[in-house]
Amino acid sequence: MDLDPAHQEVLNLPSPYHDDVDELPTSRSAHRDSPWSRWKERNPLVTLFKSLRFRYLRLPSTDAEQASKEEEDDDDDDSATPNSDTRPPAWNPYEETTFDRWFSVLILLFLLSLLINFFLLFNGPPNRIPHHHPNSRSHPLPHKGFHFSEHGRNYTCYQTHTTILQPNYEFSNIFGAYDYFWAELQGKSHGVVYTSLGRADGKTRKAGLAMFHQLDCLAKLRSVVQALQEGRPHALVDVGEHHGYWPHCWDYLRQVILCNADDSLEVGEVEDGRWVTKGFGSARVCRESSWLFEVTGCGEGGCPGKAFYHEKGEMEKIHAEEQREVEEWAKAHPSGT
Repeated sequence: MDLDPAHQEVLNLPSPYHDDVDELPTSRSAHRDSPWSRWKERNPLVTLFKSLRFRYLRLPSTDAEQASKEEEDDDDDDSATPNSDTRPPAWNPYEETTFDRWFSVLILLFLLSLLINFFLLFNGPPNRIPHHHPNSRSHPLPHKGFHFSEHGRNYTCYQTHTTILQPNYEFSNIFGAYDYFWAELQGKSHGVVYTSLGRADGKTRKAGLAMFHQLDCLAKLRSVVQALQEGRPHALVDVGEHHGYWPHCWDYLRQVILCNADDSLEVGEVEDGRWVTKGFGSARVCRESSWLFEVTGCGEGGCPGKAFYHEKGEMEKIHAEEQREVEEWAKAHPSGT
């Protein structure tokens, strides 16, 4: 065919679809240098999940497939490109190594531990439990214990010891000769300490340790019984039905007993031909009471180096503040009630 020079020049131009196909970048290489591709290559998480995926290798061709391929290549030698292969590739799962399997297990365990920690973080017990430290003003308890609240309930943990209660005649009578035994139970401060614990205003003021208050109530009731038995008026308390110190002890001790709700089992025994339960001879779980006598053994100011201790100058300041508060109360209540 005879073509004019202009058409011949156009036909001789290189084709963008065939002649320079090797020079044109593929879609993968075109995006290889994009910011997103560079970020994925450097990101450790992407690298981690890539290692967890199944990896595949191309299966080698069989002899029959290879011979058929060679015949097709000979027939289409003029039209086929050197690297053309129209057969769909066959793939074979990559055989995992021992390291791959253990690595996957460790990753799964790590993810499981994260889920458990998140669950406990939002649904578990409180992560901060106030512990009591001995010989501390803010936490004066001598035993290792703690208190915490969970789901609307309060829990207390403290050290205890087991003992067997035995009868003691010195405290089971009302004879005046045994009064000093009850007096010794009050200690030097009668249970009085100075602390800011339990006060909303945070001031250090007079307080009483409950054990000594309960023992004092028993001693006062014993004194009233002594006075009534001897037929004489008591010098310290009014034995009237609704006056004096002692009547409140009935209600106070009642509430304390119900509050403690002691569930110890007291074994019964036969005495005088009938079954009785005295409480003696049975095992009982008790808290430590000796520390209460230790911290009150030096008076209301406390003992140096122990809980509730205050120096002399500090105690004088506290007493002055207490006196001012008493005077202010008297001004606000001129009738005394």
